Amino acid sequence: MGIGVRMESVIKKDLKIWNKDFIVLISVSMFAFINLVMILTSIAKYVTFLGGNEMQAGLIAGVFSITSLVTRPLAGNLIDRFNKKLIYASALIIVAIATFCYSITTDIKVIILIRLIHGFGWAFIATVGLTMASNTAPEEKLSQTIGIYGLSIVVAMAIAPNIALYITTHFGYNFMFITSSFLTVCAMIMLIFVKQPPKILETADNNSIIKPKFSLGKIISIKALTPMLILVFSGMAYSSMTTFVNAYGYDYRGIENPGVFFTAYAIMLLLVRPLSGKLADIKGEKYIIFPGTIAFISSLIVISQATSVFGFIIAGLLTGVGYGAIYPTMMSLAFKRVPSHQRGIASSTTSMGIDIGIGGGAAIAGKLVSTVGYSIMFLLFIVAIIISCIIFIIDQSKKDKSSTL
Repeated sequence: MGIGVRMESVIKKDLKIWNKDFIVLISVSMFAFINLVMILTSIAKYVTFLGGNEMQAGLIAGVFSITSLVTRPLAGNLIDRFNKKLIYASALIIVAIATFCYSITTDIKVIILIRLIHGFGWAFIATVGLTMASNTAPEEKLSQTIGIYGLSIVVAMAIAPNIALYITTHFGYNFMFITSSFLTVCAMIMLIFVKQPPKILETADNNSIIKPKFSLGKIISIKALTPMLILVFSGMAYSSMTTFVNAYGYDYRGIENPGVFFTAYAIMLLLVRPLSGKLADIKGEKYIIFPGTIAFISSLIVISQATSVFGFIIAGLLTGVGYGAIYPTMMSLAFKRVPSHQRGIASSTTSMGIDIGIGGGAAIAGKLVSTVGYSIMFLLFIVAIIISCIIFIIDQSKKDKSSTL
């Protein structure tokens, strides 16, 4: 029996990427990610400020990712089945309340509970925001749209840590939490101005609506598994750098400001994301993945040998060209392989790959540092990048064979 789709209403899409809904959604995303990064860069230090130890600080930082990872499959399924705008608003409310609650307790056990709730809400925000943004895009410009949408994250990463540091230094942690919560409320208010997209329902040949049933395919997108696996291995390599580049620079190389790596990375992302997306739409994903792989491998070689600030800047720029291009390309590839009404599940599936890669990469990197040292650790993660490229080559060869049949 053939499967089709039926729309309850039809809204003609604007052929331009920069339509009103997209502009609002990218603004909402930026405010939401500022909240995330402000808390992410402050919460561990806040725990030690309260008298907690490093183990408790690590636990509180980690439970957020664990909850988010577990919740993503559920989020993707619900986003595809129900009102996306309502889900987005509800998730923003959860995150705003959770963030505010950090300011009214000093009990570390309560903070752990708040982090669990925060992670639950964030899993929906990250998934539904990207899904809604992709649905505003012309299909032939999907990669470019996702690349541009990702710039909201870049801006948040660039300014949020400094905002959080300034507020905590001059006004204290409680005011920082309240400010972060207020920014999330602002994001929710902006979301009001986004039009609710038309609901799309699966139908059978006789035009009868197929009622959604629970199955593995309703929580994990099989068609998005290849992009997910690529993001797992590339995310491992990326995590090895972002997790340990500061400690490596300070403790091992004696560099006063290894954070210039992140500044260089963010600057390159601003240039690479729109251009790589446009190239992927016009020429295809392989024109991004292969050069990106070379740049990514080069970044690990450079950082492993860097003995000056200049080396850290070059490594950051190369990482921006490499991982900065691979990540949005894989996200858009996953979206291209599924119908628009299944992009929520595709988004959650690929995001799970990022969570697994970054979490697993940090753990593996930590073990390697204690056994072989920083430089060798960075070089060993080249293997992960090569594996991700091999997966892509195998996937493309299967695609080429099927297209010739």
